[in-house]
Amino acid sequence: MDIKTCKYREEMLDLREKLLSAEANRLNGAKTYTIEEVSERLQMIIARGFNGFSRIFFGR
Repeated sequence: MDIKTCKYREEMLDLREKLLSAEANRLNGAKTYTIEEVSERLQMIIARGFNGFSRIFFGR
């Protein structure tokens, strides 16, 4: 297996692990967000500038 193929395979395995973890969290009742909620929050961040990021998402 060449380097490029090996790197691609590792990236896909990492992505699979992240997706499985996210699905497990969702099934265990973790808070999820709709596309509309995420879009609204991102628009607020852009409108306020990046410094508002912590306040919007973490209440800081």
